[in-house]
Amino acid sequence: MNRQKKTKFPGYDQLIQNPNGLTEIEIPKKIRIIDSGKLVNVNLEYMILDCDSEKRRGIRINNAVSGLGQISAKIYIYLILHALNGRRKVTTAIRWITEFALFIKTIKQFCPSPICTITLEMVNWYATLKNPSQQKLLRSQLIYWSDLDLPGISIDLITHLRNSRPPQPRSTAEIQATTAKERPFSINETRGILSKIEALLVQGVFNEQTYLLWRLIISEALRPSQLSLLQVGDVRIQQLGEGPTEVFLSIPYVKQEGTPGRKFMVEYLLSQSVGTALLRQLEVLRSLYQKELPSTLPLFSRHNSRGNLSVKENGIHIINQIAESRKKITADYEGLNDLDLFTRRFKHTKLTHLAMLGAPRSVLARAGFHTAANSLSRYVTLSEEAFSNYETLLENTYDEIFHAFKGDVLDRKNATNKDNPHLIGDVNMEGDVGSCSGIPCNVFAPVGCYTCPRFEAFTDGNHESVLIFLEARKSKATSMGLAPEVILRDEHLINSVKHVIDKIHAISIDKK
Repeated sequence: MNRQKKTKFPGYDQLIQNPNGLTEIEIPKKIRIIDSGKLVNVNLEYMILDCDSEKRRGIRINNAVSGLGQISAKIYIYLILHALNGRRKVTTAIRWITEFALFIKTIKQFCPSPICTITLEMVNWYATLKNPSQQKLLRSQLIYWSDLDLPGISIDLITHLRNSRPPQPRSTAEIQATTAKERPFSINETRGILSKIEALLVQGVFNEQTYLLWRLIISEALRPSQLSLLQVGDVRIQQLGEGPTEVFLSIPYVKQEGTPGRKFMVEYLLSQSVGTALLRQLEVLRSLYQKELPSTLPLFSRHNSRGNLSVKENGIHIINQIAESRKKITADYEGLNDLDLFTRRFKHTKLTHLAMLGAPRSVLARAGFHTAANSLSRYVTLSEEAFSNYETLLENTYDEIFHAFKGDVLDRKNATNKDNPHLIGDVNMEGDVGSCSGIPCNVFAPVGCYTCPRFEAFTDGNHESVLIFLEARKSKATSMGLAPEVILRDEHLINSVKHVIDKIHAISIDKK
């Protein structure tokens, strides 16, 4: 749309009331926050609230209602406070406010009068300017709005929200294919980063706390929000006779809807190196605290103020610590300049390499701190290294897999599952090759699917693109002078795809 031709959205300046909706609302004076379980006084100008992702966050509810009519502003304030009152976490409310404020600011340029009603035209136009994540963020609060039967949303928008599907963000495979900084680190890169932080510890640039912080990020793939919630009481030490000491750490799951992170903890056995780093951190805290450490003391609480070391009762600011220390890791280290995504990449790295080792979905879910395996495909990446290691692990079983192929070849209309989540795209993401008759794992799809008994190959599927991809890989492996075993294993994969193509050809002849 040409921004110079300013036109208002029809009906925006008239308050729309649902026939059976609420007509009177009252702004609460106190709300109980999920994250802390505390009852807090409402202050629309500024409230400081405890939350999972960080110790405390400031929230300005009035910021989101500039440009709205008086009644509409009151409605939106009520909506946010209703969500905060034991229904949504603080970080969700903050994201809602930020996105809605941007939405109103963008729309307001076309509306000379205060906005009284959010219309379908507004939302559709705004969606053309924003990515799927922003669209879903606005959509989620508008759905919450409509579910409360509050005035201020047009009837056609309510109908649209209730009957349409949310926008689909780009898949992880697509993002990582176009954005190098989203891809997981290779094993060699990870080892290099570990060597760098160890060198920084030896040189005295990193102290025990910073070293432990990065070991938990690299080896355990903890989120900053998880790190900030860890306490001394979450550590359990077990001595196995005269054997080595085992260190266990209870880790909070911070992505459980409606549940504070510390209300859902799972104990993990740390590797010997990470466990040793954790024990050293506890020794430092004891020497600074000079008495028995409280179980509720944050694990990361060593504080340095102008050379004076002390224990900070409410812990350090984890995100700031990560931001400052990673500059030292990446100094003079080529290829690691994508600092904003640094910590998230380690989760991609951890789960991808576990998948390469053949870990089942339950193991991947536990390693990624998930209670379910639904979103694991976002963190497992198809990479050159993954292919190489996957094929190495399957070296002795390829013939067995090929001859014991239990998949099926059928027409698209006869698929067990015809919906998009079950469809398996080709390597170019321009078509599909089949569907999954079970629960899609999306690990090494679509190549790995050709050896999976749940794979239903479509007779009109784009199998040739997979064949071209594998043959190109084989040619590349040959030109690079890789081991004959690697080339041979690629050849078995090629034969598996050819097997499906030949079967489709035979079916087509029979139909004639």
